Amino acid sequence: MATANAAPIDDATAAYIKGDYAQAFKLFSPLAAEGNSSSQNALGFMYVQGLGVTRNYQEAVKWHSLAAAQGNASSQYSLGLAHFIGRGVPIDYQKTLKLFRLAAAQGDIDAQSGLGVMYDQGIGVTQDFAEAVKWWRLAAAQGNVTAQFNLGVMHHRGTGVYKDDELAYFWWLLSSKSGDQVSIDSLIYMEKKLTLEQRENALAAAAKWSPVRKPHFLRNVDAGDNMKGAL
Repeated sequence: MATANAAPIDDATAAYIKGDYAQAFKLFSPLAAEGNSSSQNALGFMYVQGLGVTRNYQEAVKWHSLAAAQGNASSQYSLGLAHFIGRGVPIDYQKTLKLFRLAAAQGDIDAQSGLGVMYDQGIGVTQDFAEAVKWWRLAAAQGNVTAQFNLGVMHHRGTGVYKDDELAYFWWLLSSKSGDQVSIDSLIYMEKKLTLEQRENALAAAAKWSPVRKPHFLRNVDAGDNMKGAL
């Protein structure tokens, strides 16, 4: 039960975190209609995931567009992703690139990782491995698993960055913590190529590592799957 002093958005957020999505949707809706960008982003996310409401990609695009226009980084990313995969809108890589850049400039880790994919693959932009590494470094430092794995691959190959198998091992140690099987397989492969000292150095560095910032609780949880497979 909400306290008398609690702000409406706090009540909505609390309901979401508790898993009462129907109540969260009910509380976010009037706030979104009044122009609150965080609530608009929340509705967009909930329509994508079908949380507390029937899944509707067109409605998700509507609310994410409103929030993105107000500078909401999460919605800028989500709308960019929609244009990347054709979810509720036609595929348009130029719009994706524009939206990802806006969100990435605000520190959105998924947008940064997504830009890395686009530059690595030359999707909607001239292929540029160094630029891919730049964006993956930013996302990896914040804990994005896809970026961590891809950065490890780039160091192993020496693509867009200097070749360094010990650093590749380090980044795969981090990405494997999520249970990512490709990262785990890559670790097994790399262990045979490194000396004991190199492995111990990487393990010690990984044990001390922590992300520079934690992501917001309301994240587009399917983003990693849709933007992975860069390499």
